[in-house]
Amino acid sequence: LIGATTENPSFEVNSALLSRCQVFVLKALGKDDLLQLLHHAITEDEVLQQKQIEFKETEAMLRLSGGDARKLLNLLELIIDAVTH
Repeated sequence: LIGATTENPSFEVNSALLSRCQVFVLKALGKDDLLQLLHHAITEDEVLQQKQIEFKETEAMLRLSGGDARKLLNLLELIIDAVTH
C-alpha cells in the first residue's frame, strides 16, 4: 500500500491501518536541487535538447513549485508549450 496525503497521517489515516504502515515525510527540495533538476531536464531530455532553452529568470518557477520537483517540471512543460505554440 502506497498513499500520499498533505494532511498529518496521524489524524487522517485509520489507526489500525496506520499501525501497520511506515510513514515517510517528504521535505521540500532546496533551490540548488531544483536548479540542478531544471538543468538536467533541458540537457538530458531528447525533446527539450532540440528546443535550445536558456533560462534568464527562474525565481518565479522555483517559488511556484514550492520545492516540489513534479510541480517544477510541470511548470517547465507549460512554459515551453506556451512559448513554442
